[in-house]
Amino acid sequence: MQNKLYLKCLLLFGLVLSSAASLFTVSASAASDEGWQIEPVFTDKQTGRDYYNARTWRNGSMEGRVLFVDKEGSWRALPEKYVDIFPDERSGKLYLGQNQMQKGLITNVYDPSTDRVTSQRVYESSPDGKYGISLEKSYLSSQLRNNYTLYIKNMKTGESRKWHETWKSMWYLWLPDNRLLVHRYSESEKQSEIVILNPATDKVERVALAKMEAYDAKGNRLLISYNEPTRKSYVLNLANRRVHKAGQAEIESFYKDTEPLPATKTVVPPKREPNIDPAEIPAIEVQEESVYEASITVDGRAILLSYAYTDVNNNTWLPLTPLAEALGGKVEKEKSSGFQLDVGGKKYTLNESNSEVAFDRLHVSIKALRQFGLSVEQFRWITTNH
Repeated sequence: MQNKLYLKCLLLFGLVLSSAASLFTVSASAASDEGWQIEPVFTDKQTGRDYYNARTWRNGSMEGRVLFVDKEGSWRALPEKYVDIFPDERSGKLYLGQNQMQKGLITNVYDPSTDRVTSQRVYESSPDGKYGISLEKSYLSSQLRNNYTLYIKNMKTGESRKWHETWKSMWYLWLPDNRLLVHRYSESEKQSEIVILNPATDKVERVALAKMEAYDAKGNRLLISYNEPTRKSYVLNLANRRVHKAGQAEIESFYKDTEPLPATKTVVPPKREPNIDPAEIPAIEVQEESVYEASITVDGRAILLSYAYTDVNNNTWLPLTPLAEALGGKVEKEKSSGFQLDVGGKKYTLNESNSEVAFDRLHVSIKALRQFGLSVEQFRWITTNH
């Protein structure tokens, strides 16, 4: 197996899942409507379909549809709420964006062979399949900056845990021995650092105060640059931690014929245009299902949750909106205190001590629900294959 890694691609993999769903909801400054642009995306070998993303500006905003040409040469479309499709070669999965920002960390995984869309949390699995990683990006409007959070999932217990949160970009990769190599910003050192996390023991080991440039799995080597003005490149051997200055030929060796083979190779279909307006192309029916990560009983009502997570203090956080909907309540913006949860006419104030915003969604802790006087029972993680 070839072993190269462009680390920026790793970051983009984690970010594309959380950002693509809102791609077509951004307001545009276009003064007038434009025609449809048809972009070839991929050919599905199993079904013989050629898939295309269609997009246009209408009424000052972007619209999109997912089109395909079947084996008989007829144009068809996915339901209108799915506005784009994008394949991931590393995982071999297909993802669909929706015309509204999705709730939290949920991604639509599409299977063309069965026309099934599964809404679920997506993780990048460790080599042994025992753990998964999810890197999420959100924009904090209150602080006018991005926020990056790395979650680790124990596939045996089902628990998803917030491991590290930072306002700086973060890179990661699974090592062959199922430990996680992470490049992050150290708040204590005020500079970049490279660490190795063992998810089985929670032990974190610092490798170097440096920036990670590339990784060679075959040689178990890192190409790094220290946090100093010259930014010269060095090679760090992970086995013995010895470091030497990198020559030009050695630097190039990290980027030559070392990229990991993708799970699938995207075949791009020919560029072509439908003979009717893409908005008029008939949509096929798809089967839709949801994969849940947790369940909880509140005031006697069993509630399934698409995701949940614990923090470093072992507090468990739940998305507030599905909880409120299941309880027949609602979440209201309140001018002085921020937000209020209204359930059965009783209003509970949400503030920084009992709620938090992550990926543009408000979350509440189980501890806070109990403090509100709600009866909370039987929280459990749901184990499933991702």
